[in-house]
Amino acid sequence: MPNIPATYASPHLRLSLLLFDLPGTEISYEMKTGTELGIPEQFGGDGNFCVATIHFPPETGRPSVCGYKIAPARGNADEWNILCTKALGRALKKAGFPSDTKDLKTVVLWRQREAEIRAIDAGTANLQLGPAPIEQAIEASGTKTEDETSLDDGEAPVDDGIEDAILVDDELDNEIADEDKLVLMRQLIGKLPSAKQKEVTDWARKKGIRTTRSDLNHSQVDQVISFVESIADAERNGHGSEDAETIVELVSGLSASETTVFRKFCKDQGIDAGIAANAPGSLSFDDQQKLLTWLDPSR
Repeated sequence: MPNIPATYASPHLRLSLLLFDLPGTEISYEMKTGTELGIPEQFGGDGNFCVATIHFPPETGRPSVCGYKIAPARGNADEWNILCTKALGRALKKAGFPSDTKDLKTVVLWRQREAEIRAIDAGTANLQLGPAPIEQAIEASGTKTEDETSLDDGEAPVDDGIEDAILVDDELDNEIADEDKLVLMRQLIGKLPSAKQKEVTDWARKKGIRTTRSDLNHSQVDQVISFVESIADAERNGHGSEDAETIVELVSGLSASETTVFRKFCKDQGIDAGIAANAPGSLSFDDQQKLLTWLDPSR
């Protein structure tokens, strides 16, 4: 999981700034295939993506800007909401609203300075401009600690409990996947029968993905995990799929403190917390029932 810098600016904070700057801006969300977005098939173009599009007011003359995030084969409404937040964050970056508050401060200060200059030129203000801290802001925006990562939006926390800690933990899709995510992918593959493991390997190779490599990017790992989950569901002939969806829904409603307890419970039961949160359908029936009992004692 990437180290989230304290200077992270959430997508909704930046959306507020955008709407203040340009009232009348609208945001839309939709599902598109990668090929519709211009993504080559060998890079996941046959997959589905959540797309957030920023529609600027016509009078601005600015073209629409979109951001997208790969979508799993199946999910629930809460997961769709998270995907929309990630896609929105990427669109906002393209629209000129960076995700680091230090970079964002540079942009805001510069726009403020421009507005003051325009007001004076137009004769609508009588200001004596003092020294603007633009240089200091630019210098600060280029100074980051060593453990900060080049975060994409949505990789930082969203206000949905467990997603903060487990579900939302990937870096830019085209960057190398972190070790935890590679381990999760291989654990999921390892739970399949040998014949099905070969099916995954053959499918991945056709996509240009070698599951044994350590330099896979996040998009490639997401594709493999999604394919493995679909096979796991088919292997069970549908058994447990509703339980898995219920687990995802219940886990998504946990608070931060409950998430910590949830992790400890999983550890005590010998259940991988990452799999429990991201792909509970890949767990055994008994493990799913343990999770359901813990998450909803009334069951």
